[in-house]
Amino acid sequence: MKLCHIPPAKAAWEVIPNTSTTHLCVANVVADSSDYASFYQERKHRGHFVIMDTAAFEGHDTPLSLLTKAARIVQPDEIVLSDVFQDPVQTVRKSYAAASHLWDVGYDSFMAVPQGRTGEEYFECARTLARIRGVKTFGVIEEVQELFGQPRGSIVSALKLMFPDKQIHLLGVSSTLTEMLDPWIRQNVRTMDTSKFVVWGLTGTMVSESWFRYGVPDYPGREKLGGRMGYFEWDELTPTSRDLVRNGISAMDNWLREDRF
Repeated sequence: MKLCHIPPAKAAWEVIPNTSTTHLCVANVVADSSDYASFYQERKHRGHFVIMDTAAFEGHDTPLSLLTKAARIVQPDEIVLSDVFQDPVQTVRKSYAAASHLWDVGYDSFMAVPQGRTGEEYFECARTLARIRGVKTFGVIEEVQELFGQPRGSIVSALKLMFPDKQIHLLGVSSTLTEMLDPWIRQNVRTMDTSKFVVWGLTGTMVSESWFRYGVPDYPGREKLGGRMGYFEWDELTPTSRDLVRNGISAMDNWLREDRF
């Protein structure tokens, strides 16, 4: 499993080390920030793997025209189709609409995000989304454990059994980093995105692999840096916070790469 670290727009060039080769960017921010857009353009040109997401997690709509505009700028390897939290009907409708729009402009590599109020709705939604041409990956939201009373790994395992040809991406990581501690998840999940290691560093906490032995400190949340969407506009980087983030990212990426848990 590889991590996609999510930085504020103007900090991307400073805090993401060159050794991080998988990325997730938000289409709305690409369209609004030339600094952010150029960072992911450059990483794509380096041959890094770039995913483009909507701003659903941030609570903002991403019109298809904006998604297309951002995709043309970055040329991502994979685009996350639109979804609606806990609403399988609207998720299927919006995902098909997004895929159809993107097919017309030459894109055909997608991540679909199943939704549902119950486990039955969730997996039925996944079955429908799997039939969309170009869906190669399922994105599993962080909230599935709370919604369905099952560990996130169980949901991933069920999806892998149902759709052995699909890859899995975890949308977010729990504040206890439970997913990273699970050997099965590390072996069976392709990628996972998170802003947590960036946020910890920017708020003065040194991220360390020792956390996996002695416990993870409280996560302050993006609220400390402007909120879910306002986080991308945060612009108070110092040399100390830059180094904290870069060192923390490198530590986590190295431990996952070496699988020394």
